[in-house]
Amino acid sequence: MAKKARSTIPRYKRRTRKPLLRRIVGWVLKLVLALIVSSALSWFVLRGWRDDGKPTDHDLQFRDVRVRSVATNIRDYYGGSGPARHGNSIFIFEVANLCIAHLGHLHHTLTQQQLNEIGRVDVVLVPVDGSYTLDLEGMIEVLTSLKAPLMIPMHFFSSYTLNRFIERIRKDWDVEYGEVPSVVLSKHTLPAKPKLLVLPGRSF
Repeated sequence: MAKKARSTIPRYKRRTRKPLLRRIVGWVLKLVLALIVSSALSWFVLRGWRDDGKPTDHDLQFRDVRVRSVATNIRDYYGGSGPARHGNSIFIFEVANLCIAHLGHLHHTLTQQQLNEIGRVDVVLVPVDGSYTLDLEGMIEVLTSLKAPLMIPMHFFSSYTLNRFIERIRKDWDVEYGEVPSVVLSKHTLPAKPKLLVLPGRSF
């Protein structure tokens, strides 16, 4: 008796899809994990202001690095009657016998009390846009008060604002242009007299 020929047509297995509930649970778990990671990372962020309007008063030590802050005010952009108190912080980094000050979003010249709290400064990172932060002459006054040997401009949004600041500061201090967007510093390599160091970077 002749055997029946088997069909050569391939048999496809039916695809199984994950139930919708399993996929939703997976999305929720991923979202929860992302929120946990974000919350954990926020512990490592030092904010320059507090929601209750009080000064930040950061003063932390990690190994050989000390980070502290000095509160300043900012202009009120939301229709208030005056400046927002303690809306900005100047961060001071003390490391390798150097004192580096980051002026942040500074909107006013510094009081003698603030200068005393900042103390000696070797390097200052200075916003030079002249509009969103302190105006040009006001920032020159701040730099004169700080007396830092090395000044590095930041917070400029175009080559125009940067060049405007450079042309003004040339009247008082030397200007040097770096070849790379970073600099290695030590107490012994600081300039003998105040100088502005312009590092190459992106400008619009």
